[in-house]
Amino acid sequence: TISAATPDFDGISRPQGAAYDIGAYEYAIGSSATQVVVTVQPSTAAVNAILPDWTVEARDASNVLDGTFNGTISFVIGTNPGGGTLTGSTSGSFTSGVATWCCDLRIDQPGVGYTFVVTAPGLTGVTTNPFAITGGLFAPVLLRLVR
Repeated sequence: TISAATPDFDGISRPQGAAYDIGAYEYAIGSSATQVVVTVQPSTAAVNAILPDWTVEARDASNVLDGTFNGTISFVIGTNPGGGTLTGSTSGSFTSGVATWCCDLRIDQPGVGYTFVVTAPGLTGVTTNPFAITGGLFAPVLLRLVR
């Protein structure tokens, strides 16, 4: 005789009903993604330096990650306080509901308050928190004082 393992990890009595219970951990699959959420915000970088990695997720209306979402995503500069030009890969795909940008994004003008506007077909987009691009305002100057 094999005894049933009851309750399960969540404290729910198993098996439920007259059907067999195979003993697998059971979970409910969430609803489909409805929105893009920034989980790691863009952060400060120097002029023409590679921006630090930042991440977005495809989430449902309850703010739960939709790990089955593999759609496309893109972004543009939203607020552009320095009149900068963005270079690098600005579009891609979600992998299991997650998209991370790294390795090649640069902005060529300094400014405080840059934002990105992120969009994905069928999902509500999002604007990132403001970040700064530093440097480039003044070239170093060597002064020689003469009496």
